[in-house]
Amino acid sequence: MKRRLPVILAIVLALVLALPIVASAKGQVAEKEVDQARRVAQAWVDRFAVTGPKLSEWDGAHLTSPQLYYNPKGELTAYMFSIEKNGKTVGHILVGSSAYGYPIFEGGETFPFSVPSASEVSGILEKELGLQIPEESIGEPMLLLLDLFQGFYVTYKLEGKIVGINLITGDVFKASNLEELKTLVPSPEEYKAAKRGRVGILACPGWGEIYHADDMEYYCENNRCWCGPCSGVSIGAWYRDYGGHGGLHQDKDTMYDRLKIYMGTTSEGITWPWNYGPGFVNYAYYDCGEFFNWDYRYTFGNIVFDINNNWPVALCGALYEPGYGKKKWHWVAIKAYWWCDPDRLIFCTDSAAEQNWRCFDWDAIEDDVVALIRIQG
Repeated sequence: MKRRLPVILAIVLALVLALPIVASAKGQVAEKEVDQARRVAQAWVDRFAVTGPKLSEWDGAHLTSPQLYYNPKGELTAYMFSIEKNGKTVGHILVGSSAYGYPIFEGGETFPFSVPSASEVSGILEKELGLQIPEESIGEPMLLLLDLFQGFYVTYKLEGKIVGINLITGDVFKASNLEELKTLVPSPEEYKAAKRGRVGILACPGWGEIYHADDMEYYCENNRCWCGPCSGVSIGAWYRDYGGHGGLHQDKDTMYDRLKIYMGTTSEGITWPWNYGPGFVNYAYYDCGEFFNWDYRYTFGNIVFDINNNWPVALCGALYEPGYGKKKWHWVAIKAYWWCDPDRLIFCTDSAAEQNWRCFDWDAIEDDVVALIRIQG
């Protein structure tokens, strides 16, 4: 996948965060709902400032006014808050709307995903779609469209079409109308049913992470940013430095280049799930003389078991490409979890979003998961 769009200057970001907070496609957003979402988000930030030992900079942080995200029907889906401390943005958090019961869909240590300027939109449309639209004709965005795993879109009405730009990858789509779009976001009914299915089980092992989890970092450098080998570098560099496999390449660029070959990553950046595990194992053995095993994993419980044994897990998730279906895949490297029913969260390195600690609600993205691959050293 492509890298996320560049972070906009702070003054532009401040304007972005003031995007449609007053009204939705269905009318005024009740201030009490915004306040409730903010209270839930603030409580979560306060808890993980203590519970998640690597997110201590959130201690004492507060939330700003949110971006509002919608589904293609124009129904409010989620609130994206910026997490700020001492005048500095230290993260973001995405909270589901009242229809979902205000769950935490995702959180992370970076800026909220920034909406490009009119000039940048004009350049993106010319490059990606061949459309020559001057920046003065771009106008205001229609709405922000949400697809939970890597899908944050800003949409415009241009030349009688709906045009959307992915705020993480920079990918662009064009459609006749919003109604023909689809997303992989579960409906409120589906989401709540998944949560209800665990009420009464009362599993609560709490927080778990691999050894030296904070030192597993995302990699995306020197135009080496395809997510398959990038996540492989995150895992490989961690094993090299903290997992007893010092024979793996010291140079991350070299590790990426070799993993890209062994994993069979295509010129379009696709790493097929059936190539990921064998590719990593063969790279480690034939290039470096290091022995690894790999295995498919299937459940959140499998992730918990692996993390507790200091085995990172690579996750491949589907990203809906409007008009084409599940065309885009994206790899992240899981290094920690939070489990206290009904809540189940995973914490990952993510090269596209440029984050070392990105959190996803497992129940929100589970249906989007294409593959889980354990890398066992």
